[in-house]
Amino acid sequence: MSKDLTLHLTMGPEFASASFATVTLKVATVAGGALLTNLGTSIPWGSYIGRKVTVSDGTNTAVGYVGAVGTGETYGTTVVTNGGFTTDVASWNAIDATLASIAGGQSGNCVQVTRTAGDLQGLYQNFTGAMTVGAVYRVQVYVKSGTSGNEGCYSGNLAGMTTATATSSAVWTPLTGYVNGVEVAGNWIIAKQSATAGTMLFDEASIQRVLTPDATGCTIVSAPGGATQSWASNTGIDPTATFTVTIAEA
Repeated sequence: MSKDLTLHLTMGPEFASASFATVTLKVATVAGGALLTNLGTSIPWGSYIGRKVTVSDGTNTAVGYVGAVGTGETYGTTVVTNGGFTTDVASWNAIDATLASIAGGQSGNCVQVTRTAGDLQGLYQNFTGAMTVGAVYRVQVYVKSGTSGNEGCYSGNLAGMTTATATSSAVWTPLTGYVNGVEVAGNWIIAKQSATAGTMLFDEASIQRVLTPDATGCTIVSAPGGATQSWASNTGIDPTATFTVTIAEA
């Protein structure tokens, strides 16, 4: 899940004037894949290689060191089954709708959601136990307006977590969010959000682990100059919390 954070930077004299506004953060705490990614602002991580980084949720902390500057996110294999709706809608369950695999998708076929009742119509799949707690995952589905026109669309789960919301359009557009592995347990829902009769289209649904950070992020290692991505210590930060990040003086 995207989190607001305040970066408190204690700088040496060469960076005394540097400051950053509140930005968003995705943090992976899992050993072997510790990273910060998609911070939503440009931070010169290359100037902070080897600096100690402390992440706090207000009660607990994780401490590590800046390992390397991110060069672009890469992803693991999707945990979603039949996210391309290639020939059918197998593995998906309907919510106040009928589902059909039809031609004209973002790639090949797509799923057509036709409202039958309510003010949220869509489909869901269960992922309990499919993800690694502490890892960051990109949750994405392409959406396009159907016969009901441009309307609200939604990605989330039955526990009340909203991954992303948007308004559909006449062109295929990705609806993208980020979550920690612990947060996607249960049913992931993608849906049309309106009481209007008609259809909405979805395609290329995926939930993939983030393996490398984007250019605004960095890897975290357990010791200055280390090679293994891991935190030096973690007293149990809450992956759903709002974090404060401190980069120490050299």
